Amino acid sequence: MIIVVAGVSGTGESSVGKALSEHFNLPFLDADDFHPAQNIAKMQSGSALTDKDRWPWLTTLAEALTKHHQEKGAVLACSALKESYRALLSANYTLPIIWITLTGSARLLEARLSARQSHFFDGRLLQTQLATFEAPNYGIQIDVADPLDKVVAQAASYIKQHA
Repeated sequence: MIIVVAGVSGTGESSVGKALSEHFNLPFLDADDFHPAQNIAKMQSGSALTDKDRWPWLTTLAEALTKHHQEKGAVLACSALKESYRALLSANYTLPIIWITLTGSARLLEARLSARQSHFFDGRLLQTQLATFEAPNYGIQIDVADPLDKVVAQAASYIKQHA
């Protein structure tokens, strides 16, 4: 089983992804850990990544998912902002990926990003991510205004119904 927890920065993809990986006893992959140094430096400087910046990163993520798919599965936390990105991530599977997309108001996400400690994503980039984000018409979309445990419970329930 491959589960992808997607959403713009600040929605809590990593927190929800980690909780789901524990719940389903699956390895957890954080897409942030796969960024090359030049992507991190670019974001730290307040510059948005382009598709050209993202494709090698997404290809690496797709390869990691393929490896885990051949084993027992995994949970990936990844922004997966565009449909073309999600298509690349899911291209190698006969079974569909279970997509959990986290959403939230710009105000909530700005507050969360400003409270972050030691993360490379510059909060000034939130608006570019929101403008780039293409909401999928599959999977489930969960508003992160609710507490983390409620978001995780809603995601876990959806996964159990679709696994």
